[in-house]
Amino acid sequence: MTPILLKNLSFNAQIGVLGHELSHISDFHGRKSSFFIRLLFMQFSKKAMDKFENDTDRRCIAHGLGYQLLSWSEEVRHNLGIKKWRGASLSEDQKRERYMSPDSILEVLKTRE
Repeated sequence: MTPILLKNLSFNAQIGVLGHELSHISDFHGRKSSFFIRLLFMQFSKKAMDKFENDTDRRCIAHGLGYQLLSWSEEVRHNLGIKKWRGASLSEDQKRERYMSPDSILEVLKTRE
């Protein structure tokens, strides 16, 4: 995971990953405790977590950090040599994507212009 440590990323990729994480915080803000209980159980469903992270990427784009998220997405895939990034614990190439691919991010950015 060394190639994708924050200190080894470009500035835009750093902003992209921090924007993604801050998008989680903005989502959590004002949520009721029932949401967090549901989130706990979502951890057992790959499909639910894929949707959760994909929605977080969309929120990051909506906050105006789409091109920075794109930079993060491209660098992770390039530096690790994988097409579909599913997180550090699921680093092998997968059929489904947990986080938006560069193509998916560009598609969303096109609809926002």
